[in-house]
Amino acid sequence: MFEPWNDAVGLGPAGLEVTALLYPELPSLAAEVVEEIRDQIPEYAAPLKGALCEPVRARIEKGLHQLLTRFIAGSPIESQSSEFYRALGRGEFLESRSLDSLQAAYRISARVTWRRFARIGHEADIASDLMYLLADSVFTFSDEMTALSVGAFTELSVQTAGTLEHARQQLLRRLLTEPAHSLRTRLAELSLKARWPLPETVTCVAISEDYDAPHVISPALDPDILADLKRSDPCLLVPGFPSPARFHSLHREFTGVAFALGATVPLEETARSLAMARQALTLRSQGLLSGEHLRCEDHLATMYLLSDDLCLQVLRRRALAPFAALNAKQRDRLCETLLVWIDSGNSVVKAAARLHVHPQTVRNRMRQLGDLFPGLLDDPDWRFEIQLALRSRRLTFRRRRPKQRKHLHRRQQPTATAQAVR
Repeated sequence: MFEPWNDAVGLGPAGLEVTALLYPELPSLAAEVVEEIRDQIPEYAAPLKGALCEPVRARIEKGLHQLLTRFIAGSPIESQSSEFYRALGRGEFLESRSLDSLQAAYRISARVTWRRFARIGHEADIASDLMYLLADSVFTFSDEMTALSVGAFTELSVQTAGTLEHARQQLLRRLLTEPAHSLRTRLAELSLKARWPLPETVTCVAISEDYDAPHVISPALDPDILADLKRSDPCLLVPGFPSPARFHSLHREFTGVAFALGATVPLEETARSLAMARQALTLRSQGLLSGEHLRCEDHLATMYLLSDDLCLQVLRRRALAPFAALNAKQRDRLCETLLVWIDSGNSVVKAAARLHVHPQTVRNRMRQLGDLFPGLLDDPDWRFEIQLALRSRRLTFRRRRPKQRKHLHRRQQPTATAQAVR
């Protein structure tokens, strides 16, 4: 409880004269305060135009009455009113808002109140010393209301911080592990406890496993990001599609630590987004993707061609089977020539320039390829499949260790199936 404002005690008839002038103004003053708050604070505009308008006006008027009582008698804020201001602070916390708007409302209330009181005092020629005391009373009362709200907000924040963090980590774990069927229904209650409304889509962010949470300052993440940086495979969950500003924020907070953003997926596929992000970090560690901070959606073709998808493996074996009869050197040369020729729009001259060979060399190789794939070089379906197979082969070849590449051509000729997969 605040100590009474003792400087105001004993104002006598002069104080009563001032309050007699001010009391009739309080109903309209309260209405003006409401209007000013509604106009200047967007978060409160809609509520103060509806059913809450009159109750709020009445509460402000009651507060103004108490202000004048304090001015005369120096009485502290009544316990009932104290609880009201504390409830306002708790309400802001429960609505997931900061105290900025509420504190702005208190400042507006004090400013509008003093503006009216000053005008009346000037018109009534009230002594300046008495007006100074009245001004001090107005702004002290405002400070005390603010302190009550801030105190309640802080208390509730401290009480719920541990519980909230636990609920948010539990929600993240369940999103990553539970089956997709009826996921929203099962997690609805937990999302309320975590104060994290379930979005339509999400994006997982895989953090490098060498991130050492106990020895790194916790990053300043946006409040709508779920995070678990203490697990063996630390990760974040971002609602919706990460905007450039969001990506820049993550880039800033994780400087020196690799991360990858998975694909943006429906909430029910959260685990798949994380799996994709983890795959990107694995490819990065193998030197197949470059950059400290990756977006999977910038590397989809590469990631697909390097995946362990059985369909892709079967397609590759089938498409590259005609190369099985060649030795390693011939196979590498013709595979590269075919891919470059297709990418160059069937232009021998452009392909030769890209391969750094004479155009006639390309023509000779294309004749060999025509013999290997009779009637197929211009078939669009075959060209699509052979491009997938050749690009997958090229990326896989890059994945091999340098020593393996160095001695690749010295090995004995393997089976036809193994050759085709290479």
